[in-house]
Amino acid sequence: MSLWLYVIRIGKFQEITHEFPIPGHIHVMLLCDCDFGKIEQVLRKHEHIYIPAEYGKLNACARHAKPFQVMHMDTKVCQVSSLLWHVPLRRLL
Repeated sequence: MSLWLYVIRIGKFQEITHEFPIPGHIHVMLLCDCDFGKIEQVLRKHEHIYIPAEYGKLNACARHAKPFQVMHMDTKVCQVSSLLWHVPLRRLL
């Protein structure tokens, strides 16, 4: 969510609408669920994971035919929280 607030704050977008899936209508999400299942299977086989880079390596090799692309992010990407305090929020319930 903070990424969305950041891109609104810097002017990339005027508004971002986040739609949650309706239970029972997840046919679009099935491919994504299969990918997460493969990653979870690989993670279950490793009892101890000590650094975030290990998660990246395990995620990348979870699928053999077409390996996942993993982007490693450093802390500089996350240091935009000071800009987020001035972003107006509009919540629809």
